Amino acid sequence: MSQIAYRRYDAFAALPLAGNPAAVVRLDAWLPDERLAAIAGELNHWTAFVRREGDAWHVRVFTIPPVVETALCGHGLLSAARSLFDAGETEAVLQTRDGAVPARPIEGGAEIDFPAIPLEPSMRPPPFAGQLGGKALRWWKRKEGYPAWLALFGRADEVAALDPRPLAGLEALVVATAAPGHGVDFVSRLFQPMKSLLEDPAGGTQHAIAAPFWAGRVGKHALSARSLSPRGGRCDLVVEGDRVKIAAPVTFVGEGTLRLPD
Repeated sequence: MSQIAYRRYDAFAALPLAGNPAAVVRLDAWLPDERLAAIAGELNHWTAFVRREGDAWHVRVFTIPPVVETALCGHGLLSAARSLFDAGETEAVLQTRDGAVPARPIEGGAEIDFPAIPLEPSMRPPPFAGQLGGKALRWWKRKEGYPAWLALFGRADEVAALDPRPLAGLEALVVATAAPGHGVDFVSRLFQPMKSLLEDPAGGTQHAIAAPFWAGRVGKHALSARSLSPRGGRCDLVVEGDRVKIAAPVTFVGEGTLRLPD
């Protein structure tokens, strides 16, 4: 039997049992993909595997079951960055399959420099709009890439009241958002019905979509945000061109060792 250590973090949260949980595993050498997927499945957490290669830290993130790899996972990258800072690193470049994500430490957490996701107005609501519920004022859609939609609501409590269960199986991302609310510039929720969970508690994609939208709408590039998912989450954002800096608390919640067959 061999052993492998892991650490667990709650990203976007200043206290345990909130925000978005992820496990982090440091590797000296890459394991076969099926072994990485099996480890993530055993931990039953989104798991960031981290290995140093030259001046960069390469990161691969696998989801909870059913296990698939996802390149740009905000809470996984925040957790990976925080684990490196906890180990004494003062800055890091996280190399993902979809490009480099610079990271730096902040008090109680980490900041990552994430690619923004641009939107364009939709002339009509998407076919699934009635399944989401509520009364969205307008809809926007992702300009290119995997289907993603943003629904603008008039009040934060409307966003909080949405029930994503009727969206199960939908092949699209949906961000519901409103402003202001809960002491921040905007609130939002990210529904991922095609994934193994209907709602992401708080994530990078959520804010890579919502932050540029609100920056253009309210005319300011530094924004505070809160996720209204059941676990909640918060972050500060700076929109700079086609990038979004996401600064969030990341809380260490535990560590352990897995015993694996050789």
